[in-house]
Amino acid sequence: MKEFIIAIGLILFIEGILCALFPSKIKNMSKIIEAMTANKLRIIGIIFAIIGFIIIVIVVLRVPLALAAGPPQGADHTEWCEQNADECTEWCAENEEVEICQEPDCD
Repeated sequence: MKEFIIAIGLILFIEGILCALFPSKIKNMSKIIEAMTANKLRIIGIIFAIIGFIIIVIVVLRVPLALAAGPPQGADHTEWCEQNADECTEWCAENEEVEICQEPDCD
């Protein structure tokens, strides 16, 4: 739920910045959109939705281990720490007894 609220906030932030920086361009774009047929606007909306969905899937699938509170059960700690450096540092703060956390590079 936290991520969803952050996503909504990010959308509002980006739209607000665009309106603040380029008000005349936004007005012109609004006129262009108003002149479009409903079908064309629908197709553009579907294309953007698909692009957004693909971006989300790529991000989620590329960092599934980073969402965990440490390496998955039975996973290689060294490999996980190489792929998730920031998460490894946090995890090592609570798991100092693990061999990978005793290496100087883990700090």
